[in-house]
Amino acid sequence: MRKKSFAAAMCCMVASILFGQRVYFGVVGGTNIIANFPTTDYSGPGDSFGNPAYRFQYFTGPRSLILGALVEGRLSESFSIEAEALRRPMPATIVFTQFPSGAPSVVSTDHFIAVDAWEFPVMLKYTLPALRFAGGVRPFLEAGPSFRSQENAAATQPSQFGISAGAGVAWQMGRFRIAPMLRYTRWDPESIYPKYATKPDQIELLTSFAYVTDAESRRLWGHRVELGAMAGYPLTRGFGPDFGQTVPERTRYLVGVTAQVNVSGNFSIETDAVYKPLRAGNSTLTQFSVITWEFPVLAKYSWTRFKLAPFTQAGPSFRAAGNLNGYNPSHYGFTAGGGVETRWHGFRLSPGLRYTRWATDASVYRLPPGVFYAQTNPNAVEFVFAVSF
Repeated sequence: MRKKSFAAAMCCMVASILFGQRVYFGVVGGTNIIANFPTTDYSGPGDSFGNPAYRFQYFTGPRSLILGALVEGRLSESFSIEAEALRRPMPATIVFTQFPSGAPSVVSTDHFIAVDAWEFPVMLKYTLPALRFAGGVRPFLEAGPSFRSQENAAATQPSQFGISAGAGVAWQMGRFRIAPMLRYTRWDPESIYPKYATKPDQIELLTSFAYVTDAESRRLWGHRVELGAMAGYPLTRGFGPDFGQTVPERTRYLVGVTAQVNVSGNFSIETDAVYKPLRAGNSTLTQFSVITWEFPVLAKYSWTRFKLAPFTQAGPSFRAAGNLNGYNPSHYGFTAGGGVETRWHGFRLSPGLRYTRWATDASVYRLPPGVFYAQTNPNAVEFVFAVSF
């Protein structure tokens, strides 16, 4: 299910770029109007084995601060496809109280949890003609699938698929656009008792700030800049052995944006921002993720006299990580790779393979030399596919 959902999201995102030479890049921010979790309260009596009566209470936390990025490709004057990546923390509080016979009640557990979710809506947008009486404001409607993943293991496991619809208005000021909107999402039900289910109906108030580009406007120091999106699949494991045992891993993927500047002749510089979660766990092992962002800076040489032009690339890679879960991925590595590229209707299609050797991870804790600690795999081989223009 996850693999199919991710593939569908990537196909829609690439399609939005392929069909629109005018592309918006921007940021999205906002908050939820409906609480992330329902208030739940249930209890049970004591039993003959001496276990006391108990009470579980679940309370939703404060509203979420939703932040992310967007890319939108125009299909026509009225239709476009917008893909977003939104980080949405979902806080809650769990209180567990025991009632021993003949004694005061005891609050055994009273703690705050924060489920860090990522949402990936892919929206087909219809923009209406400008309202002349409102200074050229253009209303729009949107609808499409939404996908969701969870960074950290917690007392809840949000469902991964939903349907979103929304409406808003857009102000265009030169190359900049401001667009407040109201969006409703209906998420799949969550049948994961005894975990704490989220509310399936969500309404969000969002505002996007975007900048529109076309092929001729993208230049850096007189050199043409190509922008695009990339997706891929890691061919090697993300985690090293844990005390000699193989760590079970879930569906792996990577996705990001890419920029390339031609320097001279067949030489160019490519830099990417790649989201690559390292995902562990299965039905019997607690699921968790180590979130990584990779930033390779690659010198690239292309043989352009062929229709399918081979290329090679190499350079340093940098990495940031969050939601460590006992791991501490190293921050530096070296990447080399190659592939073929071709031009199609003004777009550059580039499938290829990459190998990265990362430096040795440091321990999350202060440990004496020679003591074992969990590490990620320093060797990474990935298949990547980029579309740019």
